[in-house]
Amino acid sequence: VGVKAGRYLYEVRILESKQVAEAGKVKPRQSCTFGFTTADAPLILASSPGGIAFDSEGHVVSAGEWSKGRQFARFAAYSRVYGVLLNLDAASPNCNTVSLFCDGERLCQPQPLPEALKGKALFPTVNYKNMTLQVGFGPSVCAGMPFRCRMLQDAAAADVEVRKPKPRTGKPEVLFPVSLPDEGSFDWLGGFLAQHPHYTELSGRAVLDWGVKSGLHRRNTAAGCNDKPATDFGVKEIDEGGLQGAIRGLATMQPRDYVVMEVRGNLVAEERQKALAQFGAEDFRRVAVVLVGEPPAEVKAKAHAQLLEEKRAKVAREVRQKKALELAERKKAKRAEEEAAQKKAKEEAEAKKKEGGEEDESKEESMEEKAAEEAPAAEAAEKKDDDAGEASEIEDAIRQAQEAVVLTEQEKAQWFPNPQVEDLPKKDLARCFGSFSLPSKAEGFDEVRFVWQKEAKAKEYLQAWISERKLTQKVEDLQPGARFRTLLEQWNTKLQEWRRRQNDRREPPKAAAAKKRKVEAASKEGEANEDAADENTEGDKTAKAEEGKKAEDEEMADENEEEKAP
Repeated sequence: VGVKAGRYLYEVRILESKQVAEAGKVKPRQSCTFGFTTADAPLILASSPGGIAFDSEGHVVSAGEWSKGRQFARFAAYSRVYGVLLNLDAASPNCNTVSLFCDGERLCQPQPLPEALKGKALFPTVNYKNMTLQVGFGPSVCAGMPFRCRMLQDAAAADVEVRKPKPRTGKPEVLFPVSLPDEGSFDWLGGFLAQHPHYTELSGRAVLDWGVKSGLHRRNTAAGCNDKPATDFGVKEIDEGGLQGAIRGLATMQPRDYVVMEVRGNLVAEERQKALAQFGAEDFRRVAVVLVGEPPAEVKAKAHAQLLEEKRAKVAREVRQKKALELAERKKAKRAEEEAAQKKAKEEAEAKKKEGGEEDESKEESMEEKAAEEAPAAEAAEKKDDDAGEASEIEDAIRQAQEAVVLTEQEKAQWFPNPQVEDLPKKDLARCFGSFSLPSKAEGFDEVRFVWQKEAKAKEYLQAWISERKLTQKVEDLQPGARFRTLLEQWNTKLQEWRRRQNDRREPPKAAAAKKRKVEAASKEGEANEDAADENTEGDKTAKAEEGKKAEDEEMADENEEEKAP
């Protein structure tokens, strides 16, 4: 039920406030936000452009913009009753405003509705986290108001708009987008959801966006990849994929239209079969949307506009940095000139002071005091003018540089923009790109839509894409077969034999030199042995000669003794 006229109220009481561990630390992340939104606005008030609300921390959220500073005290639990009053009464001085009350007392001034909400039916919306709330729509108020006001449940039929879900004529539809990595899959999804807001995205990216908008804090803000982004909220059920699995299970129980966005999973036949099994053919109409091949002209134009904007932003950064350095050098030179001029003026004043009398000296002192009093204001005005002139000069230089930026022929031939975050990590892509295939009705799809090119062209493009990746991608999970291992073993055996033969036939210079030294050493040792043998032979001969001479002397002595005997 949405309010389109009159003045109506609903109330909220905080019954319980829990404190839980988040991202490894205990944080007071109990919060609630309540207000009004349009029928087609996102349900999360903190980032909804089509809503206005009051936050439990004391902030006002209007069309996704948060107030600067607290506008009222933090909400208290258990005993307080908070009322949100929507005033669309044309006769009231506070028409088109929303007000917050606590136990019947106004907490802040009436907040004007954003222009986008005026003239539309507004629906009460409540967000809460780690809290238990009691919400009352009437028919009677819990906390008395200083004036008479009707509750939403007691609203006049002419002042409200009752929206009922449209009766579904057929089965809900589940789309499986099939697109190659970094070739516009998520850009297409963003445009599709903008045109068809009744579709719900089922992906890791959607869970991440939901957590961030709900106030969860990421310990590591690196996105990882678009297909499987790292949430890193410090909540086990989210970080390990348990929440995403539970959402998939609950989605099959709700008759809604879904988009199952998984780049890798929708390109691999086995993964597609698993996803199809979750959505029964008796409950859902399962459609594969193939986005492979040359995209239409509007996709190319969007990519070229994004490339041009990136080049202009880069040029703007370079020009801003260059001009800042130039202005800094100019200021430095100007400051040096001013200091030199002041020094010269001071010297001239001192010279005049010596020449003049006391009267001239007193006049000069009074003039100096007056100039000193006027100097700060003059310097501030001059600094303001200089800053304005510098800013204008920088912006003019940036504008001229950006006007000169154009796309090259190579960039004009590019079909897709440069991804800020890759759809798949390079290692994962290297492991699975060889198993990529396009879906067919034989897999169980009720329909296969080829959006960009016909089936034959899309298959041809996919084969060419895979062939190119085989030449450029490093294959991480390549496993050799039995025949390769046998041939490799034979080759290693033959190679070792060749190396042994080569070593036998070839003597390196160091080995030859060592062998030569060994031969020379052996030769010298042989000569020494021969000399020693010769010396021993001569010694033996001398000893024998001496022994023979001694024997002869002994014989002659014996003969002489015999002759002397009588």
